[in-house]
Amino acid sequence: MNPAVLVTDQGHIFRGCSWAATGCACGRLVVDKSIAGYQQALTDPENHGAIVLFTSPHIGNVGIHEGAAKSDKYQAAGLILREPTRITSSWQAEADLRPALENDGVVAVAKVDTRAIARIAVKNPEIRVGIFSGDCLPEALDDLSESTPIPRSIVNELVERVKAAKNGEVKCH
Repeated sequence: MNPAVLVTDQGHIFRGCSWAATGCACGRLVVDKSIAGYQQALTDPENHGAIVLFTSPHIGNVGIHEGAAKSDKYQAAGLILREPTRITSSWQAEADLRPALENDGVVAVAKVDTRAIARIAVKNPEIRVGIFSGDCLPEALDDLSESTPIPRSIVNELVERVKAAKNGEVKCH
């Protein structure tokens, strides 16, 4: 998996890995606390243009199937997850989640501390976030090790992009 960052409009930054489509997605944060039902959350019209944070630690294990969707397409612009599963293991699965999200351009970040992000969201219910990966990730981050702090100028630039973007808007530069 390639590097990705999650940035809040208040300047919090989380390093993770790109999962599903790469690019940029900015929008309001929706916290999904359910243990199952990730496909419903991602296809729910109420989540159009939003970034969905899943607090359940494993996402993708039951795959996807047509009967679980709330609409005929993914409504969320992005998703945040702790640990994507490697194997789809449901007898009802018609496909794997990751390729379906890639095909629809849903940007995701994995391997981030979802509990910390959820705590931030509880204190700030109107929080907006952005996911940046692939060509939308600032080049300066390519040369940084994971332990090197991200320069404040880059954080400020990403925060401004999150604040300026409309829900679900994809703007790399």
